[in-house]
Amino acid sequence: MPLGLRHDPSAVVTACAGFRAAPDGPGAPCTFTIAQLVRAEIVRAWADSCSDRDLEKFLPRDLVVRWFVGMSLVGPTPDHSTLNCFHAWVTEHAPDAWFRAVLAFLRHHRPVGLQHPHL
Repeated sequence: MPLGLRHDPSAVVTACAGFRAAPDGPGAPCTFTIAQLVRAEIVRAWADSCSDRDLEKFLPRDLVVRWFVGMSLVGPTPDHSTLNCFHAWVTEHAPDAWFRAVLAFLRHHRPVGLQHPHL
């Protein structure tokens, strides 16, 4: 079963519900959901912890990634500053939510025969 159907990031989405892009900062207000930004962070980890700009370029180009993140086929994707603000916020306010989500995923979806998951 594909990761996109097995992994439920709802606990992380809930933990990140307090994120708000700086309303007094430059640029437009964030138009992406917390769930989309959380899934973009999962893509960042999957893509070997790529930079904000690399993730910005990756999101619009890969249809499977767009599907996983929950973005429409032709709609906009987050820019690097939005991705950076969310990543910084999560790192400061909800790092434990990520850790618990990864442990829960490994506990429930460990490959058969693997005694100790390799991280």
